Amino acid sequence: MHDEPVLKTFDEDLEGLTRIQKTFISPDAKFIYFRKGEAQNNVPITAAIIGVIVVVYGVVKDYPVLKEGVKAMIKDIKAMGRVLLAYVQQPLTKPGIREIACPDDPEITVTLEILRSLGGDVRYLPRDRRGKFRFFVNSKEYCLFVRRNDERFSGVIGNDPNMIGALKETFEAEWEELTPLQGSLISQIPGIAEAQNWANE
Repeated sequence: MHDEPVLKTFDEDLEGLTRIQKTFISPDAKFIYFRKGEAQNNVPITAAIIGVIVVVYGVVKDYPVLKEGVKAMIKDIKAMGRVLLAYVQQPLTKPGIREIACPDDPEITVTLEILRSLGGDVRYLPRDRRGKFRFFVNSKEYCLFVRRNDERFSGVIGNDPNMIGALKETFEAEWEELTPLQGSLISQIPGIAEAQNWANE
């Protein structure tokens, strides 16, 4: 039995877009791909992904409520990430979480490297390829949107399998294109050296 076709439009600020993105983070998704730009909302998204990893591995009984504020949240995410690293002996295989992003803030870079350490994967994007069109896609639904000049996000959410397949294919093609570029891009990523060393702080 197939889900009923859904196609919804939205117009949201960053907080609203974050709420939408969180709905894509599900332990029973076969894959979760985020094609973003600046990844400004990656702090709460990484926190949500850590929550999923906790569920998948069942390693922590009492998942802490993260403190308010970006700095406090990042501190909590790092602490939780270090706990998980002690348990997660192999890469996270379900769901397969990948993110393409071009962070312009060292704090965002840290969240991307934490995600990579915990078994997700990240590809960095050259600034000239950020673009205004972005998307999230998992094995059940997609969200295709544009970042407007007024810092709002307008787009559609749907569950058409053909569109899911097309966006998955698009993401994977860009992922492969970006793979050989990572070495030359890495020096352009703000705070990358500290971010890669987050677990040893």
